[in-house]
Parts: sequence; C-alpha cells; structure tokens
Amino acid sequence: MQGAPQPIWAIFAMNAMLSFLMSWGGLTTIFVALKRDVLGATSRFVMLGMTLFWIFNATYQVVRPPPFPTPLRIGFLVLAIVVVLLYLTALGASRIPKASREASQGDPLGSQRK
Repeated sequence: MQGAPQPIWAIFAMNAMLSFLMSWGGLTTIFVALKRDVLGATSRFVMLGMTLFWIFNATYQVVRPPPFPTPLRIGFLVLAIVVVLLYLTALGASRIPKASREASQGDPLGSQRK
C-alpha cells in the first residue's frame, strides 16, 4: 500500500482497535450468556451496547453500501440484521422475571443454588 504514512497507519490502527473491541464484546456476550444470573444491569448494559453497535452497523451499510459485489453486500447486511435480532431476543428474554422463567422451565439446580 502506498501513500502518506499517517493515513495508512490510521486505517490499520482503526481496523486493529475495532477488531479488538468486537472480539472483546463478543466474548463478553458469551460470558454473560453462560452466567447463571443473566438479569443483572451489567448484563443488560453489555447486550444493549452490542445491539446498538449492530443496529448502527446495519444502518451504515444501508446508507453507505460497501463497495463489494452484490451477493457479498447483501450477505453482510443480512448478517448484521440477524445479529441485531439475536441480541434483541436476548434483551427481551432478560426482561422476563426470574420467578416466571424458573416456574415455566423448572429449576434443574433446585436447592444447589443457595
């Protein structure tokens, strides 16, 4: 890649930093999903932040489509929309009171959870 060194460095730095943030956000989401108490404010805050990121991602792709072939462009947009729907589902499930979830699903750990 040729050109002024500052913009080239900035492009690679932004890519590296965004990759790190997305990896950390994804790992944090998995951690939150595997925790026993997924109803905490921190859990919802993480899921809301990731939901907003993917909504922004999908919106940006609609407003400024990437310069890819059409199938790839549509694929990236569909991926963003599916991820938004998954996060919205998780956020919706986190609003169901814990007692209702345990009553409808049973409490497999029962007395071990004290």
